Amino acid sequence: WAQLQNHLVPAPPYPVINFAKETLVLVTLGQRATGGHDIQIESVVLKGKTVHVTVHVQKPGPGCLRTQALSAPYHVVRVPRRFSDAKFVEQLTARPCGDRR
Repeated sequence: WAQLQNHLVPAPPYPVINFAKETLVLVTLGQRATGGHDIQIESVVLKGKTVHVTVHVQKPGPGCLRTQALSAPYHVVRVPRRFSDAKFVEQLTARPCGDRR
């Protein structure tokens, strides 16, 4: 938690998680040489004993300005601990330069 939140001052408090009943799903893009990258867990659906996680990955579009700083996008969500397998589906898009979200 401390490593994920080390860019925030002050760091948010540790979340209370009952690991007997819950677990975490974490997705990350790893280190990127520039800003403008994003990753989000769009949905988590339990089918039998398999959890299906849909992940949206967004990268800067061609010609977009990017911050010249290292980034490491991630997203983490809490889910019930009722599965034994996980399947991930990735949706990749390029952010249009005119989109200033």
